[in-house]
Amino acid sequence: MEPLKVDERLHILPYVPGLAEYAAQVRKEILKRKNSDFTLAIDLPHGLENQVMTAVKMLPKVSVIVDQLFRGIPIIPTSAPVEAVRSFQESGIEMRFIDTSLPVTGNLDDYRYFTDQCHLSGVGTVLKNAEYYGISPKDILRSWVESIEGNKSSAGFNHVPDLVMNQVQARKFDDRISPYLQTRLQYMAIQLRELLRQDIDVVLVCSISHVNGILHFLETPLEPVDDRFIVPSKICALGEEDIYKISPEVPFFMYLYELYRDTPIEREKWISDVYCGTDRKEIPVDTLRGTHQFGYNLALTDKEFYPDIFNLVAAAKYCVDDNYAVSVFQKLKSYPPNERTASECIVKNLHDYNFMPLGNRRSLTLTVSSIYDSTETGKIRKKIFRPPRSMYYSRWARTPSSLQAELDFMKYMKSRFTALRESSEDYCVQEFSSGFHDGIDIRETIRNKPFNKIYVRKPAVENCVAYIIDYRTAAIPVHLKEPSSDKKSGSIQISLDNRSRYCRSKIFFDKNYSWVGLSSFYDKHYINGVMVAFAGVNDDPIPMMDELSYSRPLESAVKIGKKYAKQVFVFTDSPEEIAMSISDKKHVQVLPCTAIPPVIYEKMREFDIAHYRYDDKRGD
Repeated sequence: MEPLKVDERLHILPYVPGLAEYAAQVRKEILKRKNSDFTLAIDLPHGLENQVMTAVKMLPKVSVIVDQLFRGIPIIPTSAPVEAVRSFQESGIEMRFIDTSLPVTGNLDDYRYFTDQCHLSGVGTVLKNAEYYGISPKDILRSWVESIEGNKSSAGFNHVPDLVMNQVQARKFDDRISPYLQTRLQYMAIQLRELLRQDIDVVLVCSISHVNGILHFLETPLEPVDDRFIVPSKICALGEEDIYKISPEVPFFMYLYELYRDTPIEREKWISDVYCGTDRKEIPVDTLRGTHQFGYNLALTDKEFYPDIFNLVAAAKYCVDDNYAVSVFQKLKSYPPNERTASECIVKNLHDYNFMPLGNRRSLTLTVSSIYDSTETGKIRKKIFRPPRSMYYSRWARTPSSLQAELDFMKYMKSRFTALRESSEDYCVQEFSSGFHDGIDIRETIRNKPFNKIYVRKPAVENCVAYIIDYRTAAIPVHLKEPSSDKKSGSIQISLDNRSRYCRSKIFFDKNYSWVGLSSFYDKHYINGVMVAFAGVNDDPIPMMDELSYSRPLESAVKIGKKYAKQVFVFTDSPEEIAMSISDKKHVQVLPCTAIPPVIYEKMREFDIAHYRYDDKRGD
């Protein structure tokens, strides 16, 4: 593909976000011009240069740059603008980011007023208190929705750059665009015009959705604007399981592009290797050939030459079976450099700077049997299904007074000992009043558009806590009848046997809250030794119970608390039994038993059961 040549000095390389073919074309063009004098203009937000270059240096580890409005820039090997930045770092050519990151309307006067307020008070303060500064957030938010509703899909066959180039040249600019997109296009045209005044060749790496708009406003008189302020953003790592959600490109193909970066793209061979490279060796060759062809047929129904991850998995499902489709899916979404990386953001909430969802949002249901379990499928199965227990357990129902004692105990503990934090996974949706919080909720805003209501997302607050209560030292004091040499007559001495005496049986509760503990019992009366109570934790307490140790009751209880909760409160008179590292001290707080009022403390020292049960339903 030759660059689109607008005049003698402006050469445009349009791209479809994420696809490897366009990254290869960008690298090829830059290497071809390596010994010439030119400037590289990229449609990435001005002001994020340092963050983008930092994230690009981390490649092949994939990450995403997320701002306060939940707009994301995927830093992946097959992204054309990312490839342009990598080539800049390798060759030292001049580079300029020409997009803007501020959430402006279509009026450049509003933009200038916005930047003036940001200069005086800071961009973060202005975004959170927009109305106070005389800015209309509702207009801004509506422009986002209009961007989504007015965004037109590409003409298709995106994997063929030459065909896409012809489509760009044949398409005319549609001025019926949202104010938000209009201002961004105007800003990019202003930046490009300044570069062209330097009497040097400019190579513009630009999304196909921006090309005609930039060229349209390039010929329109526009005044320069202040671009010193940007929306605060951060670099977030991504786990391997989330990479396919941020780009239309297949993660495994991203990895192959990274390995063979300076060789031609061989997408047909990559697809064949995936279908033939699973652990299902008994599938006939004709069936594999039919699956391969069906994947291409599905792609044609989407107006594409090559199938995406959805079509590849769908072809495997309908031509072979669900087990084979799972194997294909595991292969396609694999990306070894990020195999041991955990995601630092919620990918399903991210959009690009046109407020379109990142990646492929189509879904497919797969029913897996254990007959053809691969190693990867086995790992998934272990996470979903509880492994069979080697030891038997029975259920019983506690008395109403014992159940009420638990509720009273937890009510006090949750109000007195809390660790409220913003959830990294859950969020709540509320009607817009003031402040952007975590950005607009697209679904609810579109749903309530007839009522002119805007909805935003706000992180949910969670109290994910474990309470560990050590009742052993207070279990049964032994009164000395005879004076001893080191104890006064009538004093209370604790028998060393009491430390294990009340840790004879493992128990769990799962009716109101999840509890596990070590107790002793006589008939239907239980006396507790060490108990672990969870608030805000939904994990099954039965596997937790197996992790308790009779020989190290308090130490094993603390270990369980750290594993399943974000904050642990330990109430014990034997703190020497707890071994903690420096990092543990941030999440584990050790307090004496007297920190709990006696009337509350005594509520869970003992309990009674009403009767035994012969089912395995939740509820004690």
